[in-house]
Amino acid sequence: MVSKVSKAENGEWTNKDWSASFRGGKVFYITHGSAVYGDEFGFFKAPGVCSSDTIWVTFSSAKDEVLNFIGKDVVFRFIVDGKSFKITLNMLTAEKFTEVTKVMMFTNSYAGDDLISILNKGKKLTLKIIEPKELVKYLDIEDDEYSLNGFIATRLKATAMCGAVILK
Repeated sequence: MVSKVSKAENGEWTNKDWSASFRGGKVFYITHGSAVYGDEFGFFKAPGVCSSDTIWVTFSSAKDEVLNFIGKDVVFRFIVDGKSFKITLNMLTAEKFTEVTKVMMFTNSYAGDDLISILNKGKKLTLKIIEPKELVKYLDIEDDEYSLNGFIATRLKATAMCGAVILK
């Protein structure tokens, strides 16, 4: 079996359905949603704390009302190969990407060893926003699926990329 691995000129590294790249001084490793390509699931690593994985999720909506939930906690249902659990993430920000599309960004929660272990063994992740109900009613698409194909190798690469950053 041949693995799809590439390194682009801009420092992005891809492996199967995942990629690792630098954004704003951090190393992000992410995959895209199957329903909405712009929806992202993944993690970022900050130089100096490369062993930690901070959860990163983006979802989109056409409704302006989602902007009212910036700074609020949002509960997601994670389903990995049939195993279901909830994780609460803060909506860090939401921005108008276009006149029609608003992109919500959720983060500020570290992934524990249990979550990483589940993802390491999984093939597919489904994410669904379940609370607050007031937010759910403004979503065009309530859930999205993400491939875990390439997760393990990309996480290792992201750790190496993070460790190569020289702190000033």
